[in-house]
Amino acid sequence: MERLNGGLYVLQLIDFIIVDVCGAGAQSIKQRVHQILNQRKASVKTIRNVIREYAGTLGDENDDVSEEEQKQREQERLYLLQLVDKF
Repeated sequence: MERLNGGLYVLQLIDFIIVDVCGAGAQSIKQRVHQILNQRKASVKTIRNVIREYAGTLGDENDDVSEEEQKQREQERLYLLQLVDKF
């Protein structure tokens, strides 16, 4: 909870947007994002780790959910992991 209050959710959301845009857009977008990250001495690996952690904890806050909702969460996890692999 402390990490979420410290801005973890915003970081996860921004990283998700980055990998989603790179995965759905043209190759030139991905190249530009990587270029910007390199210029700022940021790591692609860090973004991947944040998204993997987010995918791993998706839905942990409420264990008593319907089977349909569990399936949706699993699909979202798989989607996130596929995006990370493309990134």
